[in-house]
Amino acid sequence: MKKFSFVIWAIALFFGLGSCVPQRQHLDLVNQKDALEKKVAFQDSIHQLSLEESSEFQELNADYLQTVRTVEQLRSTNISLNQSYQELLQRYTNIVNQNREMLNTSSDMQQSLRNQADSRTVEVQDQYQKLAQLQQDLTLREQRIKSMETQYSQTLDVRNQEILDLQVQLEARDRSLSRAQSNLSTSLQDNIQDKNLSVRQTSDRIYITVSQDLLFKSGSSQMDNRGKATLRSVATALNQETNMDIIVEGHTDNTGSTDRNWELSTARALAVCKELIAQGIDPQRLTAAGRGSYAPVASNNSKEGQSLNRRTEIILVPKEVTRASMERY
Repeated sequence: MKKFSFVIWAIALFFGLGSCVPQRQHLDLVNQKDALEKKVAFQDSIHQLSLEESSEFQELNADYLQTVRTVEQLRSTNISLNQSYQELLQRYTNIVNQNREMLNTSSDMQQSLRNQADSRTVEVQDQYQKLAQLQQDLTLREQRIKSMETQYSQTLDVRNQEILDLQVQLEARDRSLSRAQSNLSTSLQDNIQDKNLSVRQTSDRIYITVSQDLLFKSGSSQMDNRGKATLRSVATALNQETNMDIIVEGHTDNTGSTDRNWELSTARALAVCKELIAQGIDPQRLTAAGRGSYAPVASNNSKEGQSLNRRTEIILVPKEVTRASMERY
């Protein structure tokens, strides 16, 4: 490129210095100059194009190398994908084979399940029938329970009323017992003081305990005058309590034979009843009982205990208590 520039410079110098050059040569030189300039311009364009093509070639070559690398990567990826595809294809084939085996056994399983379902249906129907029967039984039981509850409620009302009535009777009995015990204690005060007679009250009766020494001689059922006088005082007090029945019990100690003691206690009870009747006590109120030595109030191992056991007990029982006792038999 520098060479062509030098030539052009030389020609220009020649034309500037060659005023003595002939016209024709001048024209030829001008033409040569123009030709040379065109040639130089063409060569410059060719050179410039070559430079551009060289740069583009380098870019294309880089692209080509990058493309080659990409193709290699794609080829490697394709190989890997092909291997994966083959593996997936093999798995798919295995799954298809398994599905075929399952389909082959599915009909048998479906038939077995169908049979089981039919059997369960029969069982459910049977259970439903049983449940319906149980429901019916339950309804009947509920009706019976309601009927029983109604009857029970009615019975309970009657019982509650009976309890209320009984409470009223018990309160009246307690008042009657307390009043009778007070009256008897006052009427028999003289006999109580000499300790041959005592009066005590329990929940449903009053006990008048009379010592044997106050009524009878030892081993005898014959009552002396002192005993009769004592029973007159007792009868006077008992006649004031006409709402009470009277039980006369004879008791002995354990001295002598059992039969004799029993006979003696019974005879003494009868003697007391007769004397009370003679003093105006209604016989229908009286009951005589001989207990022998079987209901001691003290130990028979001492004379003091034996003395306490030799006694006659006159027991006052409210008529409603006696009546309730008799109704149980």
